[in-house]
Amino acid sequence: MSDESLDNSSDDSDYEEQNTTLFDGLQKFSLDYMQRALDYYDAMDPKTQKRRHTIKSVMRRFPRITHRRYLSRFRTYLQNNGTKKQKIDCINDYTVTKREVADEDIINKSIEHFIEEVRDLLPSYNHRSILNTDQTAFEFEMHSTRTLSYVGEKATLSAVRSKNKITHRYTVQPTINLAGQIVGPVFVCLQEKDGRMGERVRKNLFHANNVVTSCSSSGKLNTSLVQYWINNCLFPSLSHSRTLLLSDSWNGQSEKHGFYDEIRGQGNSSAHAPESGTKGVNGVGEHV
Repeated sequence: MSDESLDNSSDDSDYEEQNTTLFDGLQKFSLDYMQRALDYYDAMDPKTQKRRHTIKSVMRRFPRITHRRYLSRFRTYLQNNGTKKQKIDCINDYTVTKREVADEDIINKSIEHFIEEVRDLLPSYNHRSILNTDQTAFEFEMHSTRTLSYVGEKATLSAVRSKNKITHRYTVQPTINLAGQIVGPVFVCLQEKDGRMGERVRKNLFHANNVVTSCSSSGKLNTSLVQYWINNCLFPSLSHSRTLLLSDSWNGQSEKHGFYDEIRGQGNSSAHAPESGTKGVNGVGEHV
């Protein structure tokens, strides 16, 4: 495969659809794409002091460019620091609205209120009976979003074993107590087509006494899987002493579903971290 054919696949990756009119959809070109096309066209032969690439060569390497006037328009946009839309997008990236600031203040206050509420409850419970549970997503293939590159390199490529495996994931939900111990089995939700395990998956599935496994089409928990976790992981692990369960405010396990009514009926309690405040209440023992 030639270098030119390789460039075709990479240089046009950020263009969304084919243009049929000369400048129709021109703003869908990124600034980086425009700059790469101009750099290729402007490259000079040091011996002849002439352009190394003709306009036809540019159009072969950048097939979305269907007329030489694209290049002159590219120069205009780059000299003006992008199209009008790109300038607005750039402004939006660095704009913080009063609403965002107000929301952050509300979240911080709700976090502080939650922490104080939990602190008041703690003396009534044994450390081994204060539980915290949360869901964690794991990608099938771990990969880094950072790498070394040569100075001035315009495009740095990397390879993964499977593109599908870096966009798909499964969910793990452990439960720990304030004494730092894992409580009961860890719940694992796999991602399976149509939310069902095939015969081969069931046959080759690793079984362990401290792991309970189920699946969904997305690899994420839904309300029925929350109930499954409660019945198969949480309830069997509750001690005879009074228990306090701390969890986040994910909608799938909110109070409206009544999942924790039975827990409270046994003299136990549950508390949910405020919405959007999980990062501020990271772990059962961080603020207590």
